[in-house]
Amino acid sequence: AARCFGLFQSWLIDLDARRLSETIPQFFSSPHRLRQFRAALEACRRGGEQAGRADSAADEIRFVLDRAGEVGVFEEHELAGRIPPRVVHGDTKLNNVLFDAQSGEAICIVDLDTCMRGWSLYDFGDLVRFTAARSREDEVDPERAGLDLELYRALAAGYSTATSGFLTPLERELMPFAARLVTLTVGTRFLTDWLSGDVYFKTSRPGHNLDRARVQFRMVADMERRADELRV
Repeated sequence: AARCFGLFQSWLIDLDARRLSETIPQFFSSPHRLRQFRAALEACRRGGEQAGRADSAADEIRFVLDRAGEVGVFEEHELAGRIPPRVVHGDTKLNNVLFDAQSGEAICIVDLDTCMRGWSLYDFGDLVRFTAARSREDEVDPERAGLDLELYRALAAGYSTATSGFLTPLERELMPFAARLVTLTVGTRFLTDWLSGDVYFKTSRPGHNLDRARVQFRMVADMERRADELRV
């Protein structure tokens, strides 16, 4: 799967990303997600229907705020000319790959509605977040959540092989950080929705979005602890 997503990027490497419409504005922007989170938190703290939700998520709120300085790294590198924008898939979940039933080989990438200008590393980060997780995305016991190191290494190897012709040394160095940043960003989106009253993501039980956020943050913390093991 990782090799397939990497090949998808490589086949589009000569397509000018500026020619594609931004189908979902600021979809890849972690600073934008942080601003949305801060606005939801401020609204919560001012009182109103969701006022108590901030109190029940105090640890998760602190987790995000403690890492606020990391969210603009991709934008900073692009502005300095160190990371080029490219055409990316934008939603690299494992279920967006079709596999051959007999051989098990990945044969096709589907679900192209988020295919637009972005950073190659966002695709890698989201693939790790979804595929190398040790638990379900909405696991109610965060103790079960974390990173599967064997799966991470397989993803990194497959992606590196397929992107060796265009990925820069800095991008390769930032692959572990990308996995952590995208996971933090998605967790922040879940927490923002919880603070806002569950208005975006579909839920099926009380606290559903808060559980999702906790799983993502547990995975981030696991990646931070094992940073040396994640180097590519």
